[in-house]
Amino acid sequence: MQPPAHPFFQRPFFLWMPYRMWAYQLVCPTCGGKLSGAGLYRTVRRVLDRSGWYFMGTEYLECCSCHKKVAGWSRDILGQLDIAHREEFPAVLTYKLSCDRAVIGLLKERTLGNSASRLHASLVEQHTREWMARLISYLSVLHKLRVPGAAPQVVLLPTMHPVPGVHWLISVYVRDALTRLEETKARVTTIFGDILKLDSSKKITKKLAGGAARTAAWVMNVGNEHGQVLMSVLTVAALSCMVVHRFSVSVFCLNVSDYWAVTATEAAAVHH
Repeated sequence: MQPPAHPFFQRPFFLWMPYRMWAYQLVCPTCGGKLSGAGLYRTVRRVLDRSGWYFMGTEYLECCSCHKKVAGWSRDILGQLDIAHREEFPAVLTYKLSCDRAVIGLLKERTLGNSASRLHASLVEQHTREWMARLISYLSVLHKLRVPGAAPQVVLLPTMHPVPGVHWLISVYVRDALTRLEETKARVTTIFGDILKLDSSKKITKKLAGGAARTAAWVMNVGNEHGQVLMSVLTVAALSCMVVHRFSVSVFCLNVSDYWAVTATEAAAVHH
């Protein structure tokens, strides 16, 4: 009798239980009541990883007031965790399947030749290689247990679970980007650089023509140590101190021909 093949193709199981692991005081997203443990959630999710799949389960939480039940991996629960514990959650959930964040990270640095189609082909190759390695391991055991002279038997092998298509990978990436929307807004409007340089001039304002002529007397350019112009401000007077106050950073002035240097190490999350 040949051994079953399923033990050779087992995948890891990840159990997400923030309430029992870290004793959070979670509240109900509907009524604001206190949530308590209500056993395990019956649905098990299949998560796409770089070299295969793994399964993920979670706990069930029940409100003590309205008795509504919420899964431990819902957005309402993840939003109540601090950032350190929230980053421990490994996947982005969709309606049927889920995707590990390590796979989504490969989509963030998309350059020429590094597209979602190439990532899909790479995942198919790695999944196939992992499945073939497990298949060879199982067949080698069967070869050692084969009795000489015995009739050959039909070997039943589990099929490899297919990798989702390119459109699904892009949709998962969009879902992950939506969870980082506030962070993305902050990056777009963040002051980059360790040193902010303010330079005032009247030469550019003299080139204004049409209806904008003579509407501004000074132009102030804000740049960093890399030579990148972050913003330009047109004013009717020299308002360097007001612009510096707008950036809300620690300022030290090098009063050399109206050229100021501003430390911006604390301005990484300050919006324009």
